[in-house]
Amino acid sequence: DLHALGFVFVALLLSSLAEVPKPDYATPPTDEDSLKRLMTDIFDKDMEEFKDYCEAEEIWSSVVNVLNENEGAGWDVLSKMCFARDSVRDNLKSERIL
Repeated sequence: DLHALGFVFVALLLSSLAEVPKPDYATPPTDEDSLKRLMTDIFDKDMEEFKDYCEAEEIWSSVVNVLNENEGAGWDVLSKMCFARDSVRDNLKSERIL
């Protein structure tokens, strides 16, 4: 589903575009479970706080730059993907069709 794909996509971006300075550099966890915990439990689904977290890691500067393009459209896409289940639930509660 879109929700799971969102976390896989975030993990892929953070791991593949990371600019690791040396082979033994300890990178923050980028597995889907860790990212889901960060984004939902720690940052309470606030993508701006997750963005700040990513900006604080120098190795992810290229990822942040890509996601910041077009007025932060990448962050919007990630938010919609990672929290798609919430959107569906909200739409069902309000009886809106997607």
